[in-house]
Amino acid sequence: MVGATSIDASLEMIRESLIPKLKSFKKTKIFEATTNEKENKEDIISVSQIVAKMEIKPRLLVIGSSTGGPEALSKLFSLIDQKPTIPMLLVQHMPAHFTTKLATHLSKVSNYINVKECVDGDTLEVGNCLIAPGDYHIVYHKEKIKTNQDEKVCFVRPSLDVLVNSLAKNFEGKILSITLTGMGSDGANSNANLAKRDDYIFVQNKESSIVWGMPGAVKQVVPSAKCLNIEDLALLINEVFKRI
Repeated sequence: MVGATSIDASLEMIRESLIPKLKSFKKTKIFEATTNEKENKEDIISVSQIVAKMEIKPRLLVIGSSTGGPEALSKLFSLIDQKPTIPMLLVQHMPAHFTTKLATHLSKVSNYINVKECVDGDTLEVGNCLIAPGDYHIVYHKEKIKTNQDEKVCFVRPSLDVLVNSLAKNFEGKILSITLTGMGSDGANSNANLAKRDDYIFVQNKESSIVWGMPGAVKQVVPSAKCLNIEDLALLINEVFKRI
């Protein structure tokens, strides 16, 4: 009987101490969700409306990714159902040789885009997506793509920052920048420079990213950057391609 009384007392103590904490936790989570909903309210807008607000059509699409990137890119490219009307550049953090295989794979999943590992001296061409070779930076200079093995930036080579900063300095047309899932902050510095040019900046949203490092870093320095999932990013690209 004494044991039963002891157990009852213990259960009552747990109820008294644990239930208020659970209620407090629940209220906190609801508050956080409500706060995030308010913060992201401006992102709840149709893709067609976003593209309609682009007063000047983008003349170049640049995509950057790292951890989780191959999967995200595969899905993105498979959902693009319009012929490209602007050139494309891609930086995926990968060692040497692996980018060749990624380029081949993305070309297979896409019905309209030829993805190729770029070589020194390549030019921007509609229909082609040039991917930075593993262990090489790429830069845009005098209307050509140049490769180099300069020091790593943000601990990586290729670096999105290296490419996009060169575009911010040397590319005259409007740029559409998309940063996908990835670890680290590569791309944040350069996208901040694109924002100064009033270019169009988008990032993969947190919910659909494997790691919200790179897109989160871009969003932090460019609060106006739109957060979209992979499906909507594909729709965005399709809508941009359809613009005359």
